[in-house]
Amino acid sequence: MRWLTHLAPAFSIGILVLLSPGVALAQSCGDSHANCPQDQTCQPGLFGGECRRQPCNANSDCPSARRTCLGGFCQTGCSTNAQCGRGRVCQGAGSLRLGTCVTPPPPQPTPPPGQLPGEGQACGTIILGGGVKKHKGCLKGLKCQNNKCVKLEVELQGASGKLALRSTRL
Repeated sequence: MRWLTHLAPAFSIGILVLLSPGVALAQSCGDSHANCPQDQTCQPGLFGGECRRQPCNANSDCPSARRTCLGGFCQTGCSTNAQCGRGRVCQGAGSLRLGTCVTPPPPQPTPPPGQLPGEGQACGTIILGGGVKKHKGCLKGLKCQNNKCVKLEVELQGASGKLALRSTRL
């Protein structure tokens, strides 16, 4: 009976430590590595499988689901776009962490034929709120004329073959 009086406080302290906000509890994973982040493996724990980092020295130390030893831990993922397959890119890879293969975002829309991005937009000295002056230039291939970005055209002039730059107005 005397052992019970010593066991109760020890059990209470253990529960308080587990429930304290400073202690991070491992993510539950059942029995599958697929339920864990890429740099963790599903390992047996006190309350079933838990996601934890698995230390390693070489790829042979890692389970098949996390076959790469990188940064001292078993991981899965990609380190280059070539590992992702057609139409996908490796995102988030770093020196100590593998990335994830994702579908890249769609390309940005292209401007209409004959129009460069920024053509016709305001340029020159712009006065902002409070009288602050800012100079805004034009993109390459454009020049600022009458506070508008205009396209530069190259044309041959006469029989001499000299090149001349001429701007066209919108």
